[in-house]
Amino acid sequence: MATPTGEQMSNIIIRPMRANYSSGSLMKQLRAKNSEATTLRESFEVKNKNGITIEGSIFRAVNPVEGNPIVIYSHGNAGNQTEFIFSYLYYYPFHGISICGFDFSGCGNNKEEYITMGNREPDDLNCVIDHMKSLGFGKICLYGRSMGAFTTTIVMSERSDILCGVLDSPYATLKRFLLYNIHQNEELYQKIRECIQTKVGYDIETVTAVDKANKITIPVLTFAGKDDTIVDPADGEEIYQQISSEKKEYVSFEGDHNSFRPQEVQKKVINFICENLGISSFSDEFI
Repeated sequence: MATPTGEQMSNIIIRPMRANYSSGSLMKQLRAKNSEATTLRESFEVKNKNGITIEGSIFRAVNPVEGNPIVIYSHGNAGNQTEFIFSYLYYYPFHGISICGFDFSGCGNNKEEYITMGNREPDDLNCVIDHMKSLGFGKICLYGRSMGAFTTTIVMSERSDILCGVLDSPYATLKRFLLYNIHQNEELYQKIRECIQTKVGYDIETVTAVDKANKITIPVLTFAGKDDTIVDPADGEEIYQQISSEKKEYVSFEGDHNSFRPQEVQKKVINFICENLGISSFSDEFI
């Protein structure tokens, strides 16, 4: 079997399998678990600084609590905006908190050719945050998974208008993510690095979150699977250690990158978001 070239392996970063979806897979409404209450999907579009249209969805709170809070979900590198619906975020609109998801550039149905796994994605998230604020949402919680968690870390380090954040399996730097996935092959790494610089115009070694984490002072919950073979779980723990917030927690759970998050983790996430956005927890109702 031929050894993969740097160009072929660069797709790990810039062109993983795209998770396209049909418009029909975007739920038109969410329905409460214990009542007839519903909330309709509201689509939105916003352009990033490169003129690329970012598409997303909002499910507004049925009865918004004080501050009109919203949780903005950022998906992983092979994900799309549908992720946020098929999770425990589903229930927040029936407890006073709106939810939002979107496709990063190059992901889902977005027309951009490549993703960058942390170089351009912070701009996408910043544009979505600014748009949510323009719609009147006051209290903002960021929730990111994998690439979305890495992006969320960067954005939280740069903004003062985020109330709290949840990081599911963040990597520390893009270089470390790539080396972890190619078994620390430095020669192959350099070939991939050069290929990405040529194709997309940025240097992997400049894309880092862990050295920005010390600027984060808001409450943050970070968690990672002990058996993660895609993102080194030590990365999430290092980010947690660097965060300057007095209110932070790191949870290590039995599982891998894509395994179902155990109930104790789900409960921690629900309790954390509820506490920081000012509502009573509903985790006992959900779990």
